[in-house]
Amino acid sequence: MDEKIIEKLKDAWKEHMKTGNTVNEVIRGVNVNISIQDFPKLESPFVRKFKTINGEKKYVVTPEVQDGYQWVLEDDDVIATEKLNGSNVSIVVEDDEIVDVFNRQNRIKPIHKNRWNLCVVEGIHHSLKRGYLDIDHLEDGMHYGELVGPKMGSRDSCDPYDMDVHVWLPFETYCKEKLSYNSWGKYDKTFDSRV
Repeated sequence: MDEKIIEKLKDAWKEHMKTGNTVNEVIRGVNVNISIQDFPKLESPFVRKFKTINGEKKYVVTPEVQDGYQWVLEDDDVIATEKLNGSNVSIVVEDDEIVDVFNRQNRIKPIHKNRWNLCVVEGIHHSLKRGYLDIDHLEDGMHYGELVGPKMGSRDSCDPYDMDVHVWLPFETYCKEKLSYNSWGKYDKTFDSRV
């Protein structure tokens, strides 16, 4: 590719990283469209319904597959991992460096009065320190993971892992390697195969 086009693409990327705005323009015949993509929240492939159990309303899984989730049970490339109770955070890697951090679609400023931002920075730091994140072996682009730790979790169960520090767990490396179920794909992927 022409060096001038490459430079213009780099400039477009830098403008996007600086402002957060979507870049959508044509540079010498190359359509440039840079935008932050939200990692979709995945639901159970099975329909859940409320049911009263011992006087409490709780979600109960049914054998019915949700519309649009049949692929989970049919695609051989699907893996099942432990569901983490934290917050979705992505990093942007460029030339073996983390150049930006996002929570869903919001940029996370590393130095900010918001204490939550510090939890994110701490989590990425501990991920690097523990070897969970190896940016030298990541391609340039956005990489997703889950931030877990003392300030993370749902309203019902804050810090379900009883952690002292925050740690960011990358989906593509750490979670696939350490948190995927070895039995996935060895048995029928049906609701009735659970017993």
